[in-house]
Amino acid sequence: MMQALGFILDTIIGFFILVLLLRFSLQCARASFNNPLSQFCISFTNWLVRPLRRVIPGLFGLDLATLVAALLVAWVLSLLSAWILQSTGFTLPLSVLLPFTLGLAVIKVMQVELYLLIGSAFVLCILSWTRAYHHPMAGLLNALVAPLLRPLQRVIPPVSGFDLSPLVLILVLQVILYFALPSLQQSLLRAVLL
Repeated sequence: MMQALGFILDTIIGFFILVLLLRFSLQCARASFNNPLSQFCISFTNWLVRPLRRVIPGLFGLDLATLVAALLVAWVLSLLSAWILQSTGFTLPLSVLLPFTLGLAVIKVMQVELYLLIGSAFVLCILSWTRAYHHPMAGLLNALVAPLLRPLQRVIPPVSGFDLSPLVLILVLQVILYFALPSLQQSLLRAVLL
């Protein structure tokens, strides 16, 4: 029962973190906010971001309140997961629990951002191989992924007109997602248990 609750919480709250990070990433990429996806992100997250903006100023034109909101929501998810884990008998003192769950929240935000970039690169790759490349969403995805693709495109030439740099980017992001982040998570867990 508690595992099902954990899964439901992770799915719902994870989606909200994804929308917050998409909003932040679109802003970082200076993407147009005159499209349905951007408008959805704004209307879905404004209830949390607007009050935080009063307290957290922007930096270099970036809305740090959105990033902090994603981190706070991920921290709440980590605390809820720890509460669910306590039902199995695993407990931590509060002085350890708070920094540990904050560390897990940072890792969760990085994980969701990597999934966002992988998904964007994958869809952009598919769109580039079809006539749908001129679809309005292609411009948004390109704005998200282009800063990461440019260095790869300088090194990897197109093969028979196909740009393979998105595939290389996906591979690099997956290596980070499946090897670097779990290693970071295990280091955090070891630090707590010692």
